[in-house]
Amino acid sequence: MTAQQVLEDHGIVRPGEVVELAALAGLELAAAVTLLELESGGGHNVWGHDGVDTGGIYVKGAEVTKDVYLKYKARRHELGLQGVGPTQLTSAGFQDKADDAGGCWDWRVNCSVGFGILAAHVSGHGLHDGFRRYNGSGDAAERYADKADAGVKRWRGLLAGTSSTPSTMEDDTMVSAPPGTNDHIDIIVRGRTKLYLACSYNQTVDVHHIDFWGDTPQLGGEGQGVGGARKAFRLDANRPGPIAIPPNASMATIRYTAQHSFGIGVV
Repeated sequence: MTAQQVLEDHGIVRPGEVVELAALAGLELAAAVTLLELESGGGHNVWGHDGVDTGGIYVKGAEVTKDVYLKYKARRHELGLQGVGPTQLTSAGFQDKADDAGGCWDWRVNCSVGFGILAAHVSGHGLHDGFRRYNGSGDAAERYADKADAGVKRWRGLLAGTSSTPSTMEDDTMVSAPPGTNDHIDIIVRGRTKLYLACSYNQTVDVHHIDFWGDTPQLGGEGQGVGGARKAFRLDANRPGPIAIPPNASMATIRYTAQHSFGIGVV
């Protein structure tokens, strides 16, 4: 079973895109889906329920649309800030960041920005405090972080084995590699031409080897790196260009050291 299927079976909205966007943000998938559950019932593009005046512009809990959002934004300074979208972006700065990226009302943009914000918090402060900072401060934020701890633990159990087995890449074009020291992940690359990796701006991954395999013999050899160079490399936000997949390769083994999850994709 793929990670996408697990998410779909447990009510997560647009599960394939959640897998993709979490990986691109460098956010552990279990944390990403926990965020969506806590904020919007699994990723629904809805308005929040903060105790501010709606001005008759939007309905709390209703679907977010571009037209209504723009009307809200024009008056948010007088009405008060409301949570928006699947990751419930609430501060003016975060809403503006999403608008600059394509629109806070847009589901994919909203998730991308929200996942990136949480990934930065978790990277700098750990899982519990990262979720607390995402929510705010005070007792309510601590309770939120406690719920997040339980949610991530639950999702890690549900997702166990799905992101580190070759079958993951059969249906997904992007997977999230879990953090580890001298760890490895196997992905299916059959029929694809390029392999690419991604992590968020404040993270790095030491890629020790990328080995390509055919159905029986090894094709690529150890140290297949950027542009075919046989050497290890460090992955950061300025990620290397796509790595060519040798003809007839069916699987790639990526050996790495990473403190945070990162994304691997094929095209």
